[in-house]
Amino acid sequence: MVGWTFGTFCSLFPYSERGLDMAAADFRGSNGRVGGFAGNSAGVETIVSPPVSRPSADPAATLVASSEDTLEGGQVAVAATVSPALGHFEAPVSQQTLQKTWVDPQLAGEPIAADPGATLVPQSTGVAGNPGETLVSGPPELEDYVETLNDGGSQGGTKVTGAAGKVIGDYEILTELGRGGMGVVYKARHRILKRTVALKMILAGAHSSGPALQRFLAEARAVAHLQHPGIVQIFDMGQQDGLPWFSLEFVDGSDLQKMLDGKPRDARSAAALVESVCRAMQYAHDNGILHRDLKPANILMDSAGNPKVTDFGLAKEVDGEASGATRDGTIMGSPSYMPPEQARGEISAVTSKSDQYSMGAVLYQMLTARPPFITDRPLETVMQVINNDPVSPRQLQPAIPEDLETICLKALQKDPAARYESCAAMADDLRRYLNGEPILARPISRLQRTWRWCQRNPRIAVPSGLAGLFIALTAVISSWAWVVTSAQAAQIADEKKNVEQQRDEADKQRGIATEQRDEAERQKVVANQQKAKAEENE
Repeated sequence: MVGWTFGTFCSLFPYSERGLDMAAADFRGSNGRVGGFAGNSAGVETIVSPPVSRPSADPAATLVASSEDTLEGGQVAVAATVSPALGHFEAPVSQQTLQKTWVDPQLAGEPIAADPGATLVPQSTGVAGNPGETLVSGPPELEDYVETLNDGGSQGGTKVTGAAGKVIGDYEILTELGRGGMGVVYKARHRILKRTVALKMILAGAHSSGPALQRFLAEARAVAHLQHPGIVQIFDMGQQDGLPWFSLEFVDGSDLQKMLDGKPRDARSAAALVESVCRAMQYAHDNGILHRDLKPANILMDSAGNPKVTDFGLAKEVDGEASGATRDGTIMGSPSYMPPEQARGEISAVTSKSDQYSMGAVLYQMLTARPPFITDRPLETVMQVINNDPVSPRQLQPAIPEDLETICLKALQKDPAARYESCAAMADDLRRYLNGEPILARPISRLQRTWRWCQRNPRIAVPSGLAGLFIALTAVISSWAWVVTSAQAAQIADEKKNVEQQRDEADKQRGIATEQRDEAERQKVVANQQKAKAEENE
């Protein structure tokens, strides 16, 4: 055993941050390896499964998701996913670089797709994207953290293993709920209190030190600080033969992803549920914790239908600096639900409004039966999150109330400043909707939407704008030339008409003059005739 005793873990209570940090430091001893694991007692050897075969891995992007394991009857037995960041992927932020990221073939394992909610490991050729997948990309030292989640306990029920009946701390193992390359989750019962819990335990090997241990302890630290009925509670923490574990509230129900089952919820129940989760997240934010991976799969529904937020494996302190595992350039979260700033890897820009965006995405899915962005490839989904606006929910489901659509789209604004001030403000607007009161959010006009798109996409907007300006100027100049030409043609026509009128008038005057001359001649003839007659009479 390397510098870590049961007393070390006991010193963590009541979950002091300093104690957790000291425990992590102790546990990393001897170059980050857990000494003496191979020689541990039979009990631990029975609990920890043997290593799986490791086929050669394609040196391409490997994306791994969290799994949602169920009991018989679809009941969720895991108060959090198998590990804080189980199945996370590390690479720089650009899509080109992500597609070239190397995954250690000795750690990738063999992917097993158990069910639609289970972990998938799509290779560079791509597979159907799962909106519940959780990605982590970033520093190369976390590449050894990428692991494949096997199908333990994810085939529609719990997985009974040889671990049943074993004792970890004060807990007796009942069944194994889920297992991955980094950790395992058991359903267990406190031997004295007889309380059923979900017990999460890190496994030995590369994941028992460094970034993996940091994430494991980060989840324990985050949940330990939060005591709220809308958040899964942590009860206890300890270590068994050098392997850390903590026990969580066992939620006897299903998660929201499974409850939705690809179908929309009615507007009022969706608004009420999201309001409740928003208030739970406001409590977390008030206590300095950001979740950073909110999605339907991380919202458990108890037997009474009350939501409980779980899986704080990517949690971050509101005012805390990003650690080496989560520095800028790291993509963390689930593509279909992560905000643009998180999708760009701007960890320092992630705030409480980022969790609010994720709640907007959850509300969107509850109303439309699909997340705001989803493609066959997670990386394409990330690019859509960054560059595109979501389709209006009412275009997908016309019966959605306009006020609820407005609330949803406000939370999904690309610019954090355009979102609600807090999750509490979003919850308050949802309550106004439920009470039939006027909401504070206002719909976004098409002009505003276009302007914001141009601000987000200057490389497309500027050339397109210049081309549009050129076309507009060409149209204006052409129109002006046409007007001038038409005016000149009209003037010429008027002048021609005037000339013709003048000619006609001259002809008329000539005719009159001719008639007058003829009349004068006639009068002259008559006068001569009369004169001649007069002379004859004389």
